[in-house]
Amino acid sequence: MSAPNRARGHAVVIGGSMPAMEAVALRQVLEAGGIDQPRRYFKAIARTINNPWDIAVGGDLAFPNVEGKRTAKVRIINWYLPTMAAAAEHDHWLAKSIMLVFGLKDQPQGLMRPDRVVRVLRSNLRRPVAGKGVQVR
Repeated sequence: MSAPNRARGHAVVIGGSMPAMEAVALRQVLEAGGIDQPRRYFKAIARTINNPWDIAVGGDLAFPNVEGKRTAKVRIINWYLPTMAAAAEHDHWLAKSIMLVFGLKDQPQGLMRPDRVVRVLRSNLRRPVAGKGVQVR
């Protein structure tokens, strides 16, 4: 079974979901029978947990003290998700989109759909970002 890092909060959304998804995959493989069950099981869970694992690990790499390769994809996502979350504070449609992904009901790629990116950018252009020309006392 997969083991998300509970110290970083993965257990909140992903920690309980990934083992459940793996259990469903195991049940399906066992019900189908055959001699190649281990291979089919690991192939099935690889597809099942790929997105939750990317969410968990990509989020870790937002912290500078975490070791790991920060690909262009990781850097873009780690910039975009907080930007989208800021926009979602005032846009229930974006908030719902985020919750569907973190609840593993929708694919993460959906957050980058052009209509959502436009909403995120528009929303954040309207509000000043703290620390960027705004004095906070």
